[in-house]
Amino acid sequence: MNHQEKLKNIYNLSSSINDISDIPQQYQDYLTTIADNVYNLRGVYTVLVTLLVHKTLFPKQDIRYHQENLQGGFAARSFDIQFITPTLKELGLPFMLAGTGWLTRSLEQPYPYTLDYQGKIRNKKVKSAFLEIVDYVEKYPKCSQNILRILLNKIINLQKRNIIQINKISDPDTLSISNILSALEEHFLKKYGLSGGSKLPVLAIYAVYQSLIHEVKRYENKILKELRSHTASDLPSQSSGDIEILDENNQLFEFGGAVLYIKNNCNTNNSVYNPGNNGYYELPEGMDKDSEESKCYLAGSKYFKVVELEVYAIERNI
Repeated sequence: MNHQEKLKNIYNLSSSINDISDIPQQYQDYLTTIADNVYNLRGVYTVLVTLLVHKTLFPKQDIRYHQENLQGGFAARSFDIQFITPTLKELGLPFMLAGTGWLTRSLEQPYPYTLDYQGKIRNKKVKSAFLEIVDYVEKYPKCSQNILRILLNKIINLQKRNIIQINKISDPDTLSISNILSALEEHFLKKYGLSGGSKLPVLAIYAVYQSLIHEVKRYENKILKELRSHTASDLPSQSSGDIEILDENNQLFEFGGAVLYIKNNCNTNNSVYNPGNNGYYELPEGMDKDSEESKCYLAGSKYFKVVELEVYAIERNI
């Protein structure tokens, strides 16, 4: 049985944990801490799941030594990439969009996960809970499966509590544009206490394109690509940008062969940058389009803050 099969097997046993009586309340409370912070600290949760699954399969392996370069260690990250993260995604559980929990700097340090581990996990309570659980499982390896069942049970129940029923609008034609914009603005600016707020504008604009692609002649025979990972970089997400539209030849169509990037709070920080001119605007004579100078041409610097947006339309005389 490999790690994927084992995780699925334990998941299927986790809808009810009434039969578990061998885990002290102190460690159940630690698991509650991990579960309650799963969306803010997915790396900790993913690493813990990987270690627990590995411990159930290889009880004699000291899971604190999570890297091969540590004496007696093993390649935990490889098992996560190959088995754990893809399986978490398949099961509908929280997972690392970047592909592994070991991309988190606080967890990839080349030191064992002993109680004095110096990695700077930003939530000290979560860090303590994580290290205490790993230490407990190392002392009592037969408890590893029940520990993981309790954790998965808590996350399953958390997901159930977070389900919000969305009622379809009975008469959408009665909504004015101003009402829609006000609702979107409130949605974008609300402090939810979780990471991921930058996804909201992308989802809203994508929904608009889902309508345009079927209703506007400009987009006839065009393809709106599925959204990819929004927090991973373009390379692991296999994406050119936030929203991509392809033409009949499977080439990027919108904005003269470009993609649409959507940056949240771009008017309050310098997160927007100009990667270079690909022919979207004319440079002064003698300026190389691949030069650093060209990247500063429009905004005065490569990285800039968006203060104002101006939209132009080309009028054609018919």
